[in-house]
Amino acid sequence: MANHPGDEFLQVAEDAFCRMKEPMKAQELSNLVWAYAKLGEVPGQQLYDLLMHQVMNMLETFNPQNLANCVWGWSKMETIHPGMENLRRVEHKIFVSLPMFQPQNLSNCLYGLTRLYTRGLKDSNLDKSELVDSKVSLGLPLALLKEIEKHIGRLVKGFCPQDLSNTFWSLGTLSSYQKAEFDPSEEVVLCMTDELLNRNLLEFKPQELKDIVWGMFYVRTAKENPKLLERICSAMLYKIREFKPQELSNSLWSLVKLQSETFTPNNELLDAIAECSVQKVDIFNPQNLANTMYAYAVIKHRLSDSFLARMEDAILNCVTEFCPQNIGNTLWAFATLEIAPSRQVQWGLAAEMVAKRDRFKPQELANSMWAFAKLFERNPDTKARVMQRIPTVDQLNLMAEEAQRRSPELHSQNLSNLIYSFALLEYLPAAQCIDTLANEVLKKCSSFKTQELVNSMWAFGSLAYAPSDELQARLQGYLLENLNRGDYVTQDIANCVWSWATLNHKPCTAILDKICTETLNELPMFKSKELVNVFWALAMIGRYPGDELWAAGKKALLEFANRDAVRSDGYCQLFQAHTVAVDLRWPSPLFEGVEMEAAKCAAGAAWLRVVQDVSTSSLQQSVTAVIRRLNPPPPHQVEWRTTDRLFCVDLQVEWKGQPLLIEVDGPSHFASNRHTILGKTAARNNALRARGYTLLCLPFYEWDRMTERKEDLAAYLIEKMDTAVAGALASGVAQQTVEQATEQTVEQA
Repeated sequence: MANHPGDEFLQVAEDAFCRMKEPMKAQELSNLVWAYAKLGEVPGQQLYDLLMHQVMNMLETFNPQNLANCVWGWSKMETIHPGMENLRRVEHKIFVSLPMFQPQNLSNCLYGLTRLYTRGLKDSNLDKSELVDSKVSLGLPLALLKEIEKHIGRLVKGFCPQDLSNTFWSLGTLSSYQKAEFDPSEEVVLCMTDELLNRNLLEFKPQELKDIVWGMFYVRTAKENPKLLERICSAMLYKIREFKPQELSNSLWSLVKLQSETFTPNNELLDAIAECSVQKVDIFNPQNLANTMYAYAVIKHRLSDSFLARMEDAILNCVTEFCPQNIGNTLWAFATLEIAPSRQVQWGLAAEMVAKRDRFKPQELANSMWAFAKLFERNPDTKARVMQRIPTVDQLNLMAEEAQRRSPELHSQNLSNLIYSFALLEYLPAAQCIDTLANEVLKKCSSFKTQELVNSMWAFGSLAYAPSDELQARLQGYLLENLNRGDYVTQDIANCVWSWATLNHKPCTAILDKICTETLNELPMFKSKELVNVFWALAMIGRYPGDELWAAGKKALLEFANRDAVRSDGYCQLFQAHTVAVDLRWPSPLFEGVEMEAAKCAAGAAWLRVVQDVSTSSLQQSVTAVIRRLNPPPPHQVEWRTTDRLFCVDLQVEWKGQPLLIEVDGPSHFASNRHTILGKTAARNNALRARGYTLLCLPFYEWDRMTERKEDLAAYLIEKMDTAVAGALASGVAQQTVEQATEQTVEQA
């Protein structure tokens, strides 16, 4: 910036200009605008109005240098804008004067017009994506842009480094904002890139190198030049210590975005940028910090502990200045890198996210919640996870309310990511919120990709939220279409069938047939957990996989077991699938033969550990108390084990000479939004009845309703037990021994 003469001098000069009776000449006007811009100043309103009036009156006398000075100067004055009507007149004058332009005139005019145009767009409060739909034309006229392109080809060899960088930056910016209308021609891009290849890039300043790679990212055909990109990387590496914070972060961001099959930023440059960033991190602003973290996450570059520690300290120092995009990108970066920042950083970002939630764009909202969910998922202390969760319940409530309010703005990926994030965070939003989001899924699921369909289904299952029959049918229909096209991965198959089993939902035969077929076709690609989930879910649904898949799947599961690739919870699922296969008399059990004996023992042991880990709920205690107050109290046992020791039942009562099992089903046995039992409860009921037991299930909502109304709980319980026993006797059900009901014994387990 030029030497500043001082505020007092500027005020005296400004007063003098305003008192001048004679209008200034074209060169005097343009030089004055240029001078204010170089000084980083903006003239007062009176002088500015006078200058604009005289410029417009004298416009026809302006030569290329005058035009370039004015346009460039206006673009540097951030707080003022000449207005679109005046700008259109200037554009016309530029158009007719282009044949007389010199290289610097052309680059400065294009640069200035681009800055003024993008500022006008921001002032209009229109997003880039909304520009095409806007009835207000804020873009540069296409005819002018095409004419400028012709003269770039004429003048490019006379461009100095700054002219080249300004032109590339301008073309990239215009392409990003006007991509529906303008994409630089291949001819002009080729002449620009060829000229750069012929130049000594070591003569370019850091800002010029930064602007070139930034522009190249947005200019489609410029991306396809790995030779030039490699040379730019070499020049950047040579000059890296001269780079300022914004030049470091923006260059890194652009290079990472330019990554392709033919170009990847070399590790030496990436490490050098990281080293320089650490040295200058104290003067990084929030945008620099967020862009740096985001770029390294995109390319998944390994970062040192010292780099991360310095970045976290810098984030904490200015976190209150983070805008929504900075918050979302920073969180996304940590989650993508699978690095959990300190809890102080997480608390700070969470607080800013909640405070600024109404300013978040839909994608920023979804990305931030997704990132917090992924960081939460990585917490190894499962018992402390919910208590230590960030964001807190109160913060999540506010974010859920914002998601509900903004739900019409959420497109498919935002919508599925938000619901998926709530599920990962083990947080169930208020009924009105989750119902609203589910309704948006119903409206928009036709545009969902496979992963978005499956993530939504998995989230509903994890939250124990039962979608409407219409929504389930729509999700299944679109998923079946995608499966038929081969548009899926193995995790999609595992997650969708798991969600159905969890919610006790019976999907249509067509999609189950397809699931079994594709599981068999892709069996070698399945991970251990995915295959376990598929077999468990099919058993819960009661769908026999078919002889070929059943045999091949058992072999694959045995291989996983032999490699110790099955976790304890996976073994527990497999044991449950095994008992279901026996109960339903499938052609063969899951664990069959000597080679499966070790896996069978491991699965049985995992199942028994779960059965033995029991606790008595207050609801169960309430029912037991009523049983004991009956006159006379019937013989009963609390936490009664079935003969095969595979199930622990809340109560076993001898009622009217018949053994009766009572399960007191609290809210965890039902969908969160309706009184339908979940898959695990249905499987328990089926297993107990398959063993010949008479079962009475007491739902919490009936018991609570009776309690609230202070009705006779004893009479209610007697009626329920009478009905259950009478029904069993009428149907001729006799209690079977464990040997008749299942092949497992305690010793085998």
